Amino acid sequence: MYLDVAQLIKHSIGLINNKRNKEAILVYIYWEPPNCWRITESQQHRKEIDDFADRIGKFNDITFKHLSYNDFWEEHKNCEWVADHIKRVKERYDFEI
Repeated sequence: MYLDVAQLIKHSIGLINNKRNKEAILVYIYWEPPNCWRITESQQHRKEIDDFADRIGKFNDITFKHLSYNDFWEEHKNCEWVADHIKRVKERYDFEI
């Protein structure tokens, strides 16, 4: 397994126990190379994420959101206050394996 389900469940329990009338959202953000579609381990990781999302989605106490850093960077590339930071991070971490 590539997804640490036990750790995500621990975080979920912590969020549920401390939500204090607020919506509990567990966000899982992960790195993968731009050529992830060619890497078996990346494909398996994504499958495990989808399976976990399906299982935890059945509980009303918590919302699970997941995205890769590539998706996050794409979503925020036009955000003025983080665009420069995203550019620098991509220079370091956006590479194929």
